[in-house]
Amino acid sequence: MNKFLTLRHSREMKFLMTLILATAFVLAGCSTSPSKNGPDSPGSAEISQETERYALADAELNRTYNELLNHLAKDQQELLRKAESSWIIMRDAQADLVVSRTGGWGRTAGYYSSLTRFTQARTRDLKELFSDE
Repeated sequence: MNKFLTLRHSREMKFLMTLILATAFVLAGCSTSPSKNGPDSPGSAEISQETERYALADAELNRTYNELLNHLAKDQQELLRKAESSWIIMRDAQADLVVSRTGGWGRTAGYYSSLTRFTQARTRDLKELFSDE
């Protein structure tokens, strides 16, 4: 299988699994505080909102990334793929670091909020980097 298709498939699967797990978490009403369990618990709406924001940001990044790939020379495409693959690892590690000191609902919402911020910044960076293309 083409390396690009594998990366794309991997990114899509990771995104889908993240969205499924976040949705299951919200629907199950999981909480670190037993007295506040349930879908109406403080934070469940915030988590849902943050996962939706992240999904939109990730979709925009994917559109930008794919548009760029279609306009780059083959050698530049490979460099972009490598850079994007490395960026995904860095983004996830940064989000983990940001939320490493929080717990409960705040940790989950904060994680998706961080992913959204980093993803929006990456989209801007890609657009600026190749604005003259």
